[in-house]
Formats: sequence, C-alpha cells, structure tokens
Amino acid sequence: METDDDEFDWKTRKIFSRSENPLRLFPTKRKQIHKIVLKYLVFFISLSLAAALVGVITQHDFLPYFTEHARELSKHRTKGEEVEFLSIHDIEKFPHKDLRLPKDLKPLNYKLNLRVNLTTLKYNGVVKIRMACDQTTRYVILHCGDLDVTNVSVTTAESSRGRGLLLKRILAFKRHQQLCIELREDLRAGGVYYVTLEFKSKISDRLEGFYKSSYTTETGMKRSVAF
Repeated sequence: METDDDEFDWKTRKIFSRSENPLRLFPTKRKQIHKIVLKYLVFFISLSLAAALVGVITQHDFLPYFTEHARELSKHRTKGEEVEFLSIHDIEKFPHKDLRLPKDLKPLNYKLNLRVNLTTLKYNGVVKIRMACDQTTRYVILHCGDLDVTNVSVTTAESSRGRGLLLKRILAFKRHQQLCIELREDLRAGGVYYVTLEFKSKISDRLEGFYKSSYTTETGMKRSVAF
C-alpha cells in the first residue's frame, strides 16, 4: 500500500531522471569552450611576442655576435695591452704608399662569419685570414673599404691556442681603403700566420662593396637582399 511519502519520493526520482541527460551535456560544452579560449589565448600571446621581437629588431641594433673567431680575439689579447686605432689622412704617415697591396704576405684562405640586418641596413662579422709570409715584415696591410674594424689579433700556428703577437698600432688610410696592422715584432719569412679581424659597417646603397638590392616575387611581394 502506497503512502503519500512514497508518492512524493517516486515523483522526485522521476523529476531527477528526466533532468539527468541535459545535465550531462554541460561538462562537454565547458571543455569545448575551454579549448577555444585556450587557442585564442595562445594565439594572442604569440602575436604579442612577435610584435615585441619586431620592435626590438627595428629600434635596436642586433645583439653582440659571438663566434669561434670572435672568442679568439679576446683569448689572444694580453691583459693590459693597449693598441692605438688611428685614422690617417696624410699618406706620408702611412707605411705603404701604393694602391696595390705589398707582396710581403700572401693570403692562403680565410673563414668569414657575417651577421646582416636588412631592417637597420647594418652588419657585423669576423674574418680569420691564413697568410704565408714571403718577406720579413712588421706590417700587415689589408684592404678594408668602409669597414669599421673594432678588434684585431695576429697569431702563428704555434700560438693559435695561446697569446697572440703583440700589436703596436692600427692605422686606417681611407683614401686607399687600406688598413695597416703594425706589430711589435717581425713576421718571419717562411712562416704562416693568422690574422683575425672583427668589424662592422652599413650596407651600401651604391653598387659597390656589400650593397643592398631588391626583387619582386611571383606573388608581387618586394623582398630585400644584400650582395
């Protein structure tokens, strides 16, 4: 025999039974919403980081560029060593008078590392030149163009892992686009030496040296290149 309490309990179970299926849908919808929100969040964070990176590259010069050869420059420096960097305008004060390089040293090969920024139109790099000495000399004469040479070292094969040769001064004669590295000791005939230079400059807008150019892709986009 059913009582009023039994009837109430039966109606209560029936109400919860009818509403059971709709309630099960809510967790699934919540998961879908969470996934969508997460995707948009990741997208906006990535976009913000990309915009910040572009701003840094555009407004500031690139970060210091360290390579194997750049590390050698500091390794071969003697503690307390001071080297004069001078710009010469009078040819009489420059050890070499000819437009052509002297034949005392003959380049054998070189390794070059460049870091180019087509946004700021600047670049820097490090070059390591292997040279054979045909005649004893105390001067290393190189073509430098418009390069701003910031660091130099000269080593032998024996001293490549230790201290480099002592430098006296570095002279730049812009009229001939030449750089003179004067040492405190001679480079001996028959020896092999390594000259390492760190440099920086601007990409030229003229068709000479390291210059800028551009081309148009098949889709009509204009791209910049440097040669």
